[in-house]
Amino acid sequence: MLSTTTYRNIEWGRVFGFSLLALLAMFLAAFFGLASAVLPYFFALALILIPITLLVAIFNVELALVVSVASIFGIIPIFLQPSLPIAGVVIHTGEMLLLMLGGLVLIKTLYRPTAIMQTLQPLHAPLIVLGIMYVISITYSVGIKHDAYGLAETRNLVGWIALPVAIYAFRWHFKRMDFYLRAFAVLVALLLVAQTVSGVRLIYADRGAELISEEYSDVIRSSAGAANFLLGYALYYALGRAAMARNKFLWVVLVNLLGLGLIVTFTRGAWFAAFAGMLVFFFITRAHRLMMGALTLTVLFALVLGGGLLVAKPHLIGAVEERLFSVEEEGGKGTSVGYRLNENKQALRAIAHNPVLGVGIGGEYKKYSGTHGREVHEGEFTYIHNSYLGLAVKLGLLAIIVPFWIYRNLWRVWVRHRPVLYGKVEGLRLNLAAAISTMSMFMVNTLTQPEWLRLGGLVTVSLLIAMILTASRLIDLEAHAGTKVK
Repeated sequence: MLSTTTYRNIEWGRVFGFSLLALLAMFLAAFFGLASAVLPYFFALALILIPITLLVAIFNVELALVVSVASIFGIIPIFLQPSLPIAGVVIHTGEMLLLMLGGLVLIKTLYRPTAIMQTLQPLHAPLIVLGIMYVISITYSVGIKHDAYGLAETRNLVGWIALPVAIYAFRWHFKRMDFYLRAFAVLVALLLVAQTVSGVRLIYADRGAELISEEYSDVIRSSAGAANFLLGYALYYALGRAAMARNKFLWVVLVNLLGLGLIVTFTRGAWFAAFAGMLVFFFITRAHRLMMGALTLTVLFALVLGGGLLVAKPHLIGAVEERLFSVEEEGGKGTSVGYRLNENKQALRAIAHNPVLGVGIGGEYKKYSGTHGREVHEGEFTYIHNSYLGLAVKLGLLAIIVPFWIYRNLWRVWVRHRPVLYGKVEGLRLNLAAAISTMSMFMVNTLTQPEWLRLGGLVTVSLLIAMILTASRLIDLEAHAGTKVK
């Protein structure tokens, strides 16, 4: 038993501890009170949120990473996010949080520095080559040419910090991180559908809400940017669960919700890419009979859902049809396809002019010709929709092979696990199949979107790479040691 003196020491220790916490709270209250009166509101807000976020991240890196993703994707409205102007570049909340998470994961893995590198082993070569290209390009653009947009575009590379953070999150709490991402995807789908049906703006990301056309002026084109890929991942996962689960109703509802979320983006590239990813998913799983049963139930539910939508939004089907078949009218002056064809022509000229180094990150590759039929926007002469041409323009011609190199090595991960994937769409095998299918969706969609060059796109590809490689290692652990995944 403890002596009376010991009890008194413990009691005095508690009193001292609580007194210290009270004094610290008073100091922080006084500090933030003075800061709010002296500093701009975004500085004061950042000073308050940063320690709170760090505290959450210490105990739950997965949740903090998803909050960072939501911020970067614009699902958290930009006007609610504090930002810090540094060296002429505005750093937003998502980027600040991602940088802090990167530092936190670095500290947490100091005792085992090889853990993340071992997971990344299949991609060592392409990532090292890409890193060298980045260094050369930034030096050329920012250090030698002093391009105006050099630092602004270099900031997008912060997205790669999500790779080690996501590997850490998946490696230690795979199920939790996977659940958070799928729950986030469902939330995004709900916001997209609700915004389109109600006409009330709920998403404040860039181009988060636009009218589809003058003819369908009551139909809003909702956009969630790179979050579309998480919708794809959750869609493939839900379809797999619908095929295997006894109670299929919930998963069929989720398949319809996520599919409808992709439809109301009215993004043809996302539609075709999601369909391509679906084909890959069927090919990988080879559970054709189970999948057809799940698809039959999904279609039946979709017919009921479609009837309800026709009542709530009678022009929605017509808007989808117009968006789908308006491709036939594209290609001329003033059209979306015509504009992008002009981009591609000028990109090819820039590559031919400097195939080794390109124009550098932030470098201008085209000149205003007055023929594309659009207003000039900020960054007009550095922006390109085709990711693969964009990499060649910015980093040099050899950079165009890096995405395919990464994809090929990830595909080889599936090939190695092929015997245990066929006909088994459950557990980690389902995660692996859905993630590789989403990576296929990403590769197709980046033919028309610059996701390999944008912050959100790099965060997305980091999440997918981390999930694929970590799921692969955990499948091996389960096979050899019988270890259960947390």
